[in-house]
Amino acid sequence: MAENVSAPPHLRALPVVAPALLIVYLMAVAALGVVVAVGRVELELITVAYLPLPAIAFAVPVWTDHRRRRATDAKVRHELLRRVLAELVISLVLLGSSLYQVATAPQAYFTILYA
Repeated sequence: MAENVSAPPHLRALPVVAPALLIVYLMAVAALGVVVAVGRVELELITVAYLPLPAIAFAVPVWTDHRRRRATDAKVRHELLRRVLAELVISLVLLGSSLYQVATAPQAYFTILYA
């Protein structure tokens, strides 16, 4: 009989954060797209290239968590859980650094057009 190793509740709840943050980030990018389409903001080329990076970074732990849920071996599930948590921390650091860069030098990323 396979040993049933279960993670503590706070570790099981953390992988739920990645899909939530991915959805929130994609909604923010969609809102930015609406503002650009209306003509209130003009994006620099570097911003257009930089926007998908946090979304890709949050998609990786979501995919790994999907693999974790499909795993049948308890050791594999535990290892994938650790991997999801590490990828989530890396994604949060990437998002935080990008927000910090935009906050410190917003003129390098976009221009607000006044009516």
